[in-house]
Amino acid sequence: MNANPFEEQFFKNANPFEELNSKLDKILELTEMKQEDQVKEEPLDDEMDVEECARLLQRSLSWVYSHTKSTCPDRLPHRKFGLQLIFSRKQIIEWMQKRNIIINVQ
Repeated sequence: MNANPFEEQFFKNANPFEELNSKLDKILELTEMKQEDQVKEEPLDDEMDVEECARLLQRSLSWVYSHTKSTCPDRLPHRKFGLQLIFSRKQIIEWMQKRNIIINVQ
């Protein structure tokens, strides 16, 4: 007895959820690989942490932290990555130039 093509296809994929789960697993795997690639990326040369920023500004860590608070009228340009503060060397130098702050860059 020959089954028609519709029946063959239907019984071949008797559980459509298996195929859907397989595709979702592949999507999750690709997403995890992409996230791992992003974590492995090297930080940009322009990026600095708090210590590097303090050295560049020739200020204390507490001074840098106080100038990142939202209540500071003269805030340093920065962004947060979790609890870590990230500074752009270019933006900090521009911030200093606007305020006529002169430092010895080594």
